[in-house]
Amino acid sequence: MGRDKRDIPKHRCGLKKTTRGLQPLPPSASRWMKFKRWVKILSLLDEKNRRCISFFAGTSEMRNEFYRHVKNRDKYVIHPFSKLSYILDLLFFFSWGAQLVILPVYYSVAVTLHDVLNPITASALATIQTISVVSLFFIGYIKYKTKTIVIDHKMICLHYVRTFFIPDLIAVVGPVLHVFMRTVMVTVSIDETDEYDYIHFLYRYSISFCYVIRLKSLKKTTRDILVVSGMPETVTFTVDHLCTMTLMLHMMTSLAISIPWTIYHIDYPEESWLRQANIHNVTLSGISTVYGHGFLMTCCYFFGLSHGGYHITMPNEEITLFIVSFIGRLYTLYMIADLLRLFGLVNISESRYEHFLVMLKEYIKSKDLPPQMRVKVLNYYKYKLQGNYFSERQIFDTLSVHLRIEMLLYRARNFLAKMPVLQVIPREQLGALIAEMQNKLYSPGDTIVKEGQLMDNVYIIKCGTVAMYRNNTELCHIEDGDTFGESLFTATGNIQYQFTYIAIDYCEIYNIPKDKFIQVLMEYDDVKKFFETRLHGKEKKIDHLKRSLSETNDIVSQLKSGKILEKPKLKPTYLAE
Repeated sequence: MGRDKRDIPKHRCGLKKTTRGLQPLPPSASRWMKFKRWVKILSLLDEKNRRCISFFAGTSEMRNEFYRHVKNRDKYVIHPFSKLSYILDLLFFFSWGAQLVILPVYYSVAVTLHDVLNPITASALATIQTISVVSLFFIGYIKYKTKTIVIDHKMICLHYVRTFFIPDLIAVVGPVLHVFMRTVMVTVSIDETDEYDYIHFLYRYSISFCYVIRLKSLKKTTRDILVVSGMPETVTFTVDHLCTMTLMLHMMTSLAISIPWTIYHIDYPEESWLRQANIHNVTLSGISTVYGHGFLMTCCYFFGLSHGGYHITMPNEEITLFIVSFIGRLYTLYMIADLLRLFGLVNISESRYEHFLVMLKEYIKSKDLPPQMRVKVLNYYKYKLQGNYFSERQIFDTLSVHLRIEMLLYRARNFLAKMPVLQVIPREQLGALIAEMQNKLYSPGDTIVKEGQLMDNVYIIKCGTVAMYRNNTELCHIEDGDTFGESLFTATGNIQYQFTYIAIDYCEIYNIPKDKFIQVLMEYDDVKKFFETRLHGKEKKIDHLKRSLSETNDIVSQLKSGKILEKPKLKPTYLAE
């Protein structure tokens, strides 16, 4: 479950700004170079994107993904969580949505009136859609099953070609060709035969079918736009289903009108609902009147309210309205299931989570906590539980010893990746060491350890970013897989922490009692030598950072760090770099 970043305390970072992997522009950069840099920044991952906040566990994962995209060899790939992707989503939503509204009316009601959709309007819509289609060859996509983001250009192109490229191509080119053919026929006065009418019917509904294929994509895009815009879940649910239902009714209305018109053309039987409603002549009745009658009747059959006031006996109309009724029942069931999911009544774990949140809010209310403390406690549990409530210890105890070790090693993979020397330790012993770890969650701004505190634990960052201070001066940031407190491994007696460590964002941190840590690792000379070398390198870099801070306390340095003339921002300078 995502966190609201507005409620997270901001870290006032005093470190020097970096270019975040982008080459700095020269002072004499042209406008074109500045424009390209601006577009490039728009195409990169946006850490304020609400979908991005929900997708990643913390800012450290966002940052790793950001650098992965910056270093990607395909420079023109657009990240799916970027601002540019959001703009292109809006373009897709409005262009495809407009065509889904216009084309059914044009094909079913207004096709006899040649001035409704002229070539200029069709070309303008096609141009906008072409931009949207071309952009889909460059926007990365998300594999939600494996929770991976694909930004390889070749894979993006293959994925699009295999899925929606052909329908999109027909959807873009088809309406333009149709309008121009109609214009030519009117200009040269070509008579329309019955065979032409049937071919024309199949052609225009093939185009409409290509748009229907994209209905699910349009629904997903609508939800994404609403989520990024910061709409609550209930508003997103309501708008999403309202738009989807309206479009479905719109297309069903088109179907209910156009099929009798195509079959009967001019000679309408008395039993036809068009004749009963006296709207079989669109020129006399008008588009709004014909569409209004059709829409009301479609609503009646779609929701199963009544027969719409008409006695339907013609086979083609009966089949059409049966399809409308069947789709309406399916959609109603789908909407009820989605509604149950929204209120947590389908998933037991989600239901228990909602119940826990209700109790938590009542507890906070009874204790009369201040507003900031209420927000902090609620965000803490939302992050920790991630929308589900279950007993991890109860599940873990039922696993076999082998599965426990496998899960423990996987959960500590970031830590192990930064310390390959630990591979010399047998898996069982390494798993036992990790099993001794205590997992704690720290909120933004929480102090993990203070300078001068007795060193009794080794801390390993599972995920998150931690700021390191000395004498109230920020030195650097450490992140996933980094450790602190390991100097006790090479020291004797009681020693103290030399730095203060404060969580910048939500941090999951393991801590290991020093006695257990020393007991397991002292047996291996390679491991001891690794920690001694690592500690020596870290101390050397910290000394360099302290000297740099003491020697450059002038106006130029303050400008570079953003302490004056601009609002300080989070700037990733890391100890591991």
